Amino acid sequence: MLNNKYTQVPAGSVSALGEETHEDFTFEFTTSYVTVENIYPNDSVIAPRKLRIFVLFDQQIDPENILSVSSLYVRDKMAFLCYQT
Repeated sequence: MLNNKYTQVPAGSVSALGEETHEDFTFEFTTSYVTVENIYPNDSVIAPRKLRIFVLFDQQIDPENILSVSSLYVRDKMAFLCYQT
């Protein structure tokens, strides 16, 4: 999910120009890791008990994918949002 690596286009795939590949084509690139740019509320906000948390990422994400690797921990009066990479 995070930092994906892509390596193969199978034969028969059609390009954006409408051309079809005749054999498998292999190449490699890696996406950048998702990073959190901002979270609201932050430590300067006194938040109500029922609250929606807004997390701004540096790139478009798949919400279901992020939720599957994220956890919210609450200790005393602090909350921590953690996700695995």
